Amino acid sequence: MECIIGATRPPVTEVWWTKLYPNEFRIHTDKSRAERNFRQNYRTSFNLLKVSKTDEGEYRCYARNERGEMFAKTTVETGSPPQVNINENYFICRLGDNVTIGGKIMNAPSNSVMEWKRSSVSQNNSDRKTIGNISNPFLLIRKVQLNDAGNYTLLVRNRYGENHDLTILKVLFASITDNHYPIKKANESITLHCKVYGGERII
Repeated sequence: MECIIGATRPPVTEVWWTKLYPNEFRIHTDKSRAERNFRQNYRTSFNLLKVSKTDEGEYRCYARNERGEMFAKTTVETGSPPQVNINENYFICRLGDNVTIGGKIMNAPSNSVMEWKRSSVSQNNSDRKTIGNISNPFLLIRKVQLNDAGNYTLLVRNRYGENHDLTILKVLFASITDNHYPIKKANESITLHCKVYGGERII
């Protein structure tokens, strides 16, 4: 925090900082928690180190000369980026089914911004997809298609920063590509071709 003090006549003889929490008290610098500097060009700064929740409140910079004193004030608020966690590292569903990707968000007030992405593409405006909210951050995909498979990101921003978590959606689908009703005589051989998506092996 920096305080600029206008040139005065008579000159400034004393500068100090106070805090209201809830009553006003004069700050005595603890070198492990704060640094206070004063330069002759009428600037004074107060640096809080290792800021914590207890540092919140109104701070005042006072200047005094022979005629009296005046102050300027500012307010310190503390916080941290949201914590984001998707329930599973990956989700698996069959083609045409519905799937819900769920998660949990902490340290994010209701005015935080939440966004689901597939790769780098936002999913917040899609006819087949429904988005939850900060208190219940789900992504519901209806009638899953093959192109729904991929990496999904839950991104959340608050006034102190942003955070995200990742998951993978796998879509299972198998199809026999040949004639579904082949006619063969006894003892003849037959080869069936099957296309499989989303799985790692064929059983």
